[in-house]
Amino acid sequence: MEKRETFVQAVSKELIGEFLQFIQLDKKNIEIIHAITSVILASVSVINESENYEALLECAVILNGVLYALPDSERELQGSIQDLCVMWWERGLPAKEDMGKTAFVMLLRRSLKTKTGADICRLWRIHRALYCFDYDLEESREIEDMLLECFINVNYIRKEEVNGFSFLVCL
Repeated sequence: MEKRETFVQAVSKELIGEFLQFIQLDKKNIEIIHAITSVILASVSVINESENYEALLECAVILNGVLYALPDSERELQGSIQDLCVMWWERGLPAKEDMGKTAFVMLLRRSLKTKTGADICRLWRIHRALYCFDYDLEESREIEDMLLECFINVNYIRKEEVNGFSFLVCL
């Protein structure tokens, strides 16, 4: 139980540095986080709305917050947490707005980097997450810039499924 308490305390947003120190202390911690992510991913698909899944929600929110703090060397774990955010958004579960925003940003970055049709289509599947952003805030400037990049990128223009990005950029 001591490791769990240390983990929960280390993942608060105010203590990102301590979290990074926590995961570097023992490589098994990354494996534990990956295992937790796998369990939550498996659980999300079978969540029954009438059941109490507050603990699952708490873990998912923590993982969502941890995603940006993970080192680049943990691509597999980042991908799993991103998949969790996408699935959470698609299921419409509580805190879906934060999960959707995270998933959208990560998928948008990835699609701009890889420029593959599969990544672009995957991004389009959760395009409604764009409505969760407050575009009056400075933190949304990055999203606006990436969307403008989509608008001028031939890979996005050619995809029939995602022609809506042109419309969304004009909003």
